[in-house]
Amino acid sequence: MDVGSAGGIEAGDGDVVIVSAPTDVPTDAEMQEAFDKKLAIGAEKTKSRMAPSGRDLFGNPTHLPPIVWLPGARQRNLWVNVLGPLHVGGTAGAPPITYTLPDGAPGANRTGDNAVGGHGKDGGSVALQADRILVTGPVTFNLGSGGDGGSAIAGPATSAKAIAKGGNGGNTGKFIMASAFLGILHGIDIQQPLTLNFGRGGRGGDATATGLPGEDGKPGKDGYSAKATGGDGGLGALPGSAGSDVTGLFNLIVNSNNGGDGGDATTTGGRGGNDLAKPGTHGGKGGKATSIGGHGGDATTSLAGGVAGALADGPGGNGGNATTNGGRGGDGNDCCGDDPDKGGNGGGGGEAIATPGDPGQGNPNGAAGMTNGVAGDGGAGGDG
Repeated sequence: MDVGSAGGIEAGDGDVVIVSAPTDVPTDAEMQEAFDKKLAIGAEKTKSRMAPSGRDLFGNPTHLPPIVWLPGARQRNLWVNVLGPLHVGGTAGAPPITYTLPDGAPGANRTGDNAVGGHGKDGGSVALQADRILVTGPVTFNLGSGGDGGSAIAGPATSAKAIAKGGNGGNTGKFIMASAFLGILHGIDIQQPLTLNFGRGGRGGDATATGLPGEDGKPGKDGYSAKATGGDGGLGALPGSAGSDVTGLFNLIVNSNNGGDGGDATTTGGRGGNDLAKPGTHGGKGGKATSIGGHGGDATTSLAGGVAGALADGPGGNGGNATTNGGRGGDGNDCCGDDPDKGGNGGGGGEAIATPGDPGQGNPNGAAGMTNGVAGDGGAGGDG
């Protein structure tokens, strides 16, 4: 395929798929299998269904054209799987050609007694596959950033399940370069600078949970517990590998991006119910509150089996903050007046547990999350 020196593809908001025949349009499973390699320079290409008689090393090349996605496109990939050579980039000495992949879609926000935010989707990825691949001119691939995780809000509701979990942030997009000449020199020939810029990791979703109050009674009922866990930040870089069929790795430049921050977690235990008994008994205990901040995403890369021209780690994501307030204890009953009796005891305050999110690894590492945990106040004792 050759669209000419001024040609290109307007991708709209869909995947761009360039194959030698309609039968080679990939299934979702084939795409997933290829992108599971994360960062691979010199992997084995997805086999063509055309069953060619042999591999074509020097035939008419496919030239990768410029590609532009519409603003707002989400989690769209570039997939190339052709017979014969694939030429990537323009000509030596010409301005670089840049491909910018769309970002991943954000996760859905959720509410309910047991709310779980949707995970952010991974950023747009690239798979370049051919019998042979030549980087003929300077070229840059800006991989898509991960989408943010969705938030989760639980309670106070009609049940005891005040549990919320924020969605995880999506990871950066992936990059695969694969030839049919695995293990044979010059299957992939990086003749000019090839720059890979990872996308940012998506932020983990925040989580908020509020416990249901205990019922007033003889004695008062305990308040219900609440638990919130922030989503983990997405990866701003990926580990990689280089195959034995690659030449010109000194022209490969890999730049990491920021790991996603972990989501914050906020909880409030349910208030204990008040004592209604005479003589007084006690108010209910405040509900336990547990908050766990999300982990910050890592932003470290590597290239097993080869030495790139440059590999740079990015900043790790910050851990999520954890804020928690134990439920207040219920009040004891007042038993004074015309027929005085013993007043009730106030209920104990609820326990508060706050665990900050761990920082993501990178250069530099992210910061650990902050904590603010306050046990609930005890309820007031009743007069007698």
